[in-house]
Amino acid sequence: MISRSSTEQGDGDSFDPDISADGNTIVLSSAATNLVPGDSNERSDLFVYERLTGVLRRLSPESALKPRASRQARISGNGSRIAFISGASNWVANDGNGVDDVFAYALMGDAVQRVSLTDQGNEATGSIGRPTISADGNCVAFSSDAAFVADDFNSSHDVFARNLGTQGIWRVSIGFDGREASNLAASGYLVDCNTVLFASYDGSLSGLDLGFGVHIYRRHNGGTDLVHEVPAITGTIDYAVSRNGRYLVQGNDFPGSGGDMKRVDLTTLAVASFAGRVGVPNAVSEDGTTFIATTTRPLAIHDRNVVADVYVQDVSPNPTWLTTRPQSASPALIANGASGRADAPDPITPNAGTRTQSVSDDGNLVLFNSVASNLVNIDNNHVEDVFLRDRATGMTTLLSLAPGGTEANGMSRANDISGDGRFVTFESCATNLIVNDLNNLCDVFLLDRQTMMVERINIATNGDVANQQGDRNRGHWSRVSNDGRFVVFMSMATNLVPGATSMQRRVYLRDRAAGTTTLVSDPGQLGAITPDGRHVVFTVAGEIRIWDRLTMTSEPVSIGLGGASQDGSSEWPSVSDDGRFVAFLSSSTNLVGDDTNGSATDVFVHDRQSGTTRLVSKPLGDAIGTVGGSICEISGNGRFVAYIPGGGIDGLALDSRGLLADLETGNIRTFVSHQDVIAGRDLVMRPRINPDASVVVFAAFGLNRSDADISGDLPDVFVTEGVSSSLLFTDGFE
Repeated sequence: MISRSSTEQGDGDSFDPDISADGNTIVLSSAATNLVPGDSNERSDLFVYERLTGVLRRLSPESALKPRASRQARISGNGSRIAFISGASNWVANDGNGVDDVFAYALMGDAVQRVSLTDQGNEATGSIGRPTISADGNCVAFSSDAAFVADDFNSSHDVFARNLGTQGIWRVSIGFDGREASNLAASGYLVDCNTVLFASYDGSLSGLDLGFGVHIYRRHNGGTDLVHEVPAITGTIDYAVSRNGRYLVQGNDFPGSGGDMKRVDLTTLAVASFAGRVGVPNAVSEDGTTFIATTTRPLAIHDRNVVADVYVQDVSPNPTWLTTRPQSASPALIANGASGRADAPDPITPNAGTRTQSVSDDGNLVLFNSVASNLVNIDNNHVEDVFLRDRATGMTTLLSLAPGGTEANGMSRANDISGDGRFVTFESCATNLIVNDLNNLCDVFLLDRQTMMVERINIATNGDVANQQGDRNRGHWSRVSNDGRFVVFMSMATNLVPGATSMQRRVYLRDRAAGTTTLVSDPGQLGAITPDGRHVVFTVAGEIRIWDRLTMTSEPVSIGLGGASQDGSSEWPSVSDDGRFVAFLSSSTNLVGDDTNGSATDVFVHDRQSGTTRLVSKPLGDAIGTVGGSICEISGNGRFVAYIPGGGIDGLALDSRGLLADLETGNIRTFVSHQDVIAGRDLVMRPRINPDASVVVFAAFGLNRSDADISGDLPDVFVTEGVSSSLLFTDGFE
């Protein structure tokens, strides 16, 4: 540890480290007051540490004035100079602008000069961005919205460079023809006094007419050329350059993106992609094989702090992540990543859809997804995966694998499991699960656990691959019949059946035995299928309908009293094994006569045999104090409905508990109470139940129970029998 005195750790935060090319000199910022004697200015300071001598010294202005903070120091490759930002006015004489400036500090002789002066030697008053310094320490680059040169008229951030010897300053972020750039996307990076990199959303600076995105340019000897282009994204990107100027690494830490860092060889402009390498790059080795990156995603087994951490990542021919992980599948370890619910979908491929979980008929096998990396022995892809938990053996198995056991190169999310546990459907944005997956889209797949064969489901009868993905928020929402022959799914594709040429959500049925894909509803969404594959329930235009595969006809389910049309909107259907009972949500007020809460969303069950509909989400039993429902599922035998109440008149938060209604007795009991969930993170999600409702699987942010021993900082998947809950993948609770 560097940020410590000779006897104790620093008493304040230390940050912004950088190191010279030979590894001897390290510069950092620190708010600690006990690293050196006499540090009483109550501001963050710059410190320099010499590894050979072990000496740590503070760099401070020669003045009795209390300076403002100094930060973002960068050291030259040869260790001779430091460039940094400071709001202090006493580093140099005549500093009267009262704002941050860029300074250069010569470690030999302690000479300081201000870098951020205009071409006329005047002070500027604009904001300042991160500085970089050349390997020889002769030039410094920085960004600012101030006008440091005479022809700066764009009133936006630009990248400037100054030669500390000649004192010349020039603007770097300009086009090949000298015109001003606009919309800077990231700070500049100075390779040497003749070469500076910068990023802009402007796609025309190199003379090419490129589309919207982030474009990284190289300004070299008066010319501007494009070195790398990042497709249109939301948010910002960042990049790092090796000390020798050979390699550029670009990445981001978007939630759910799975990483996908890019490395550009600045000599050949060859681009290498590293799927699963995550985070914002901070540094890259001179041979381009090792990155340092910052990410909020948990890569190490005990990383549950949900804040940014720094990792070293090796992308050499035999990749090794230099992070700690268990060497064996250790069920006693709590998952180090979110499960059942995780970050938002990838902004580049957003259609991966809502997470879910599922359970086999006997309640033993539980399907779920997780971004955790410590649930199985080897999980190095650093994206969300699909897992199967065998509650009887206590084993967790990674399912989203390519042939030969290769890890998926993209995120995957659980959809459904057949009653006997043989067949699993899941979403995946990976391209290596099957051969010739070239559509560059998230698809829906079926895994036969007996043969371990994976096949794509969202294809046309003639074999054409879907040209669009599933719903943006819910993905393909696939459900599988017990024998694995039929899979119902939704898709935005326009080429799965003839005539369906507009891009909208439709429900399809894939018959794997016949090799056919049939249109069930156009438009339509949220399909569910009976175990025999005969009936499919779905939502269309806010109405619930059920389709019969044998007659190829559908009939309405969400029917008002007397056969009237519903006066609200309905969704989230599920169906009993025999197709008789359909549970769903609806805001309609005319489905039953005892709906007294107005247009609040409620849970209903329709009996197709008797033609009657009953209100399930009544304030009875354990449901007293609740109003309506938000998510529901009916058991295979049609007797039970698990649902999440829509709110509480007792002031409890929405989705703060889970309820199980017995339609035979009318009793409503709790399968997870608001006292069980972590206060302030009271969210219960997506219950799934087995045919007799003896097992309920659900997701939550954590349970407030001593036996679970969870801090509640990450979502997890739970299973419950009776009224007790246990963490699904933790040893000792099942």
